[in-house]
Amino acid sequence: QLLDALEQRGRELAATWKYERPKVASRGTEERFAPIEAKWVRMVIHALSSDYQSREQPRGGNGQLTEFQVWSAEDPTRNVALSNLGARATGPAAVIPEDFPNAYGAQHCIDGALGEAWFIGWPAILTIELAEPTLINKIVFFNARGGNEVDDSRVRGATPCEYTIEISNDGVQWQSVASDAGREPWSPGHVLARSM
Repeated sequence: QLLDALEQRGRELAATWKYERPKVASRGTEERFAPIEAKWVRMVIHALSSDYQSREQPRGGNGQLTEFQVWSAEDPTRNVALSNLGARATGPAAVIPEDFPNAYGAQHCIDGALGEAWFIGWPAILTIELAEPTLINKIVFFNARGGNEVDDSRVRGATPCEYTIEISNDGVQWQSVASDAGREPWSPGHVLARSM
């Protein structure tokens, strides 16, 4: 009964809030920001769609990302976070099988395909090192599999829904350029947790 009451309270709060942007979409969420030069880009994940209880440590083991793109501000624009362009991705994996130690690693986020996924571990931070400092103005992330016809039925695992996007030129000092601020929360539970 307590959970039902909390869920109802979350719905009531959600009805009073105004949102500037839609909630995160598993099949692709875009963040745009003023052009800025970066050598490193990272996504600090604060909450997953499956867990609104803790902004300190989302429960590991079920969060996934299939692709993370970093777009240049030049014309023509291009995804500079691809491994075949020299980018590298790091981030802890929640699952590390003995026979295939890289099966669920962060490198899958920059392979250019919505196939294999990074199983998000703790701390829930994905860091992309670009091949060279680049003027960028957009990131896009996905938690869905498939080709051109991606839909929510192909989603596996929980989606990052509260996050901060940060950039750096030295890998030490970080600057926030985007976040989930202003987005509709994933669920009434997420609304309630943020209001406390």
